[in-house]
Amino acid sequence: RKRRRAPRTQPQPEPQGYPEPVAEPQPEDIDVAELQPGTPAHEAAEEEGGEELGEADFQEEEDAVEEAVG
Repeated sequence: RKRRRAPRTQPQPEPQGYPEPVAEPQPEDIDVAELQPGTPAHEAAEEEGGEELGEADFQEEEDAVEEAVG
């Protein structure tokens, strides 16, 4: 009967699907979220090359976000 605690461990295998895909995007999403929350710039940057074009895009996006927020 002590194995009844196992069910609580079973649900983990399902969520495991999240930690893996989320673990990768997290670092990028965090940095991107700080500069421009909700902007698809990070997606375009990732497709193009990410960091090189990303930096230029971020600079423009920052101004756009500041104007939108301010």
